[in-house]
Amino acid sequence: MKIFIVLSLFVVAALANYGDSSYGGNPHEGRYHGRRHYFKNFFLSKHEKSLLHRIHLECLEETSCELEYLEDPFQYDDYEPLADYMLCLSKKYGFIGRRGQLKFENLRYKLGMICGDEDPEFYINTCAVPFDYPWRHPLICGNASYGDDIYEEGPFEGRHHGIKHYFKNFLLPRHEKSYLHSIHLECQRESSCELEYLQNPFQYMDYEPLGNYMLCMSKRYGFMGRHGHLNFENLRHKLGMICGSEDPEIYIDTCAVPYYNPVRTAINLWNCLDHHGFHFLKECF
Repeated sequence: MKIFIVLSLFVVAALANYGDSSYGGNPHEGRYHGRRHYFKNFFLSKHEKSLLHRIHLECLEETSCELEYLEDPFQYDDYEPLADYMLCLSKKYGFIGRRGQLKFENLRYKLGMICGDEDPEFYINTCAVPFDYPWRHPLICGNASYGDDIYEEGPFEGRHHGIKHYFKNFLLPRHEKSYLHSIHLECQRESSCELEYLQNPFQYMDYEPLGNYMLCMSKRYGFMGRHGHLNFENLRHKLGMICGSEDPEIYIDTCAVPYYNPVRTAINLWNCLDHHGFHFLKECF
């Protein structure tokens, strides 16, 4: 049966920021450095903490999810009771309806209560994305990758420390570099995206020409079809060409996720691939 889950910071908040309130933990300082839209003043009222803790206990009992999995939930994406727990918590907290649909009005209310003067709409537009999978981890969320939070701690690999599947040997053949550069010039011209935004693109996701540029690049490079759908066959071919003996499927499963429009799908695709070591856009210059 298909169910729609909010795979976002705010659904998993029960086990990240919101979750710290549900069973007494504290947020880890410094985990979110470098995020353009990381909300820094997370604070729940005593009433909300009490409500969240109560439904946490109910969902824990209903799903038979063992506590050890909740203490570091993002290591255990294949553990079915954990997925059931998250869905239960999302429904009982009002982020998702009884039949699995996103409840945007409740999301606005709950986040607005926390955000104060800051508009919560950015976080909702970025993170409240319906998927027709029973369970899928949030590896990417809009302007910033949340992958750092969902994997176990590991050795530092620049800004990628803690990412379980970071590809370290990214190397494009000369003809691919040349082709990528040629379509980069075409897409820059077509989208009217200024060069300064392209040189550090993942800082400027709200800049509309940049989104159009990324969609253009996705289509021209074959990652997406003419009508904005993901082209999985081409993704497998392109990434397989780079991965060699390593199976590219983990990166495709992680990054090739359809969002609410083709532009957002393209933005998140390039961002996620870059975050996991596939620095295609850097090869354009």
